[in-house]
Formats: sequence, structure tokens, C-alpha cells
Amino acid sequence: MSSSSVKVLSLVRMVTFGTTMLFSFIVLALSADYVSLVPVSTYNHFAALALFTALTTLLTVTPMLVIDMFRQGSFLSYIVVEIAWLSILWVFWLSCGSDAASFDSLLISASPAESSCAGFSGVLAETCGEIKAIMAFSFLSWILLMAYTIVLLVLAIRAHQRGNSAWTTSMATGGAAQVYATPVTIPLSPSRPHYTFSHANPQIPSSATPYAVPQLPSTISYATPQV
Repeated sequence: MSSSSVKVLSLVRMVTFGTTMLFSFIVLALSADYVSLVPVSTYNHFAALALFTALTTLLTVTPMLVIDMFRQGSFLSYIVVEIAWLSILWVFWLSCGSDAASFDSLLISASPAESSCAGFSGVLAETCGEIKAIMAFSFLSWILLMAYTIVLLVLAIRAHQRGNSAWTTSMATGGAAQVYATPVTIPLSPSRPHYTFSHANPQIPSSATPYAVPQLPSTISYATPQV
């Protein structure tokens, strides 16, 4: 694969991580504000889950992106670590979006005007908008992380099948080239035949020249010394 494809894959990684961090920061601010506005006895647990997921994403994805720029070979940037951890994160984001959508549907069934937040004012209107925003950014983060993880997993498996193990390499420091690499096959020279020997019955190839054994004369005469 060309070097441009390697650069594209590394760029996709940076864009995915950067966008996810931005969405996480937005969800963190929205959920924190929602928790501060709504009494503990009335707010749904989706806000606590969103707060936890956004904070966890920021505290883990940021080091995976930043440390890889300054330190090569860090285990945080291993492809196998990225696949495993990002898979856990997108499951959390899917849970956040589903929880927020479930709570939003309950509000819609209780008050049809809530579907556009037009029937509320003040704090209720603010929390209504925050619920919808948390739901939207949670689903977007889920789609981003899941799509990147699936693509990375497929490329890593294909590289492993070609004999280029990329599981413990970094995308920013050679992993992208590794998943695209094609193993080099060196053909045997026609003038240098390939010999295969069996341990049980070694076969000497017919093309090989046998070793010439010197022949001794059948009779040997000795000269009798004259006195």
C-alpha cells in the first residue's frame, strides 16, 4: 500500500480521537450542568452514566493520543490496546445514548410538547435541551469509536494473515505501515536447485555430480632389489 494510504489511516485516527474528545467534553459539561440543576431525587441515572463515560473517555483517550506523539513504543498506543479499550468505550457510549433516549421517550409520552422542548420554560426547557444533546453526542461518539475499531480490527487481522503481526505496534510510529505491509517473497534462483532431504531416506538429486572415488589397480608388482 502506498505511503498516502498510511498517512490517511493515521489522520483518521487523529480525527477520530480528537472528535471523540470534543464530544466527551460537551457531554461532560451538559451532564454536570443537568446534575446541578435537577434534584438528586428526581434526575435519571443516565446523567450519572454520561458523566462517568465522558470523564473516563477524556482521561484515557487523551493520553493515548498525546503520549504517542512524544514517546514511541508506549503500550497505550498498541493496536491491540486501542481495539480492546475503544470497544469498551463505545459500549459505554451506546448505553449512554440508549439511556438518554429511553428517558426522553418517557418525557414525550408524559408531555407531547416535550418533543421540541417548546412546552417548557426556565430550568425545564434547559434540562430538556440537555437531555436531547446528551443523547445525540452519545450516539455520535458511539458511531465514531465503533467504526474506527472495526476498521482497525479488520486491518490488523489481514496483516496478521499476511505474516505481519501489527498487534503490538503503534499507528503513529509504524503500525499504519505494518497493517498495510505485504511480505516480500524471494524466489529461488534457477541455477541453484532446491534440494529436499528426508531424514528416513535421504535422496541425492540426480542433477548433483557424484563424488569421484579413485580406483586402485587390481595387481601390484614389487621390484626385487639386485645385490
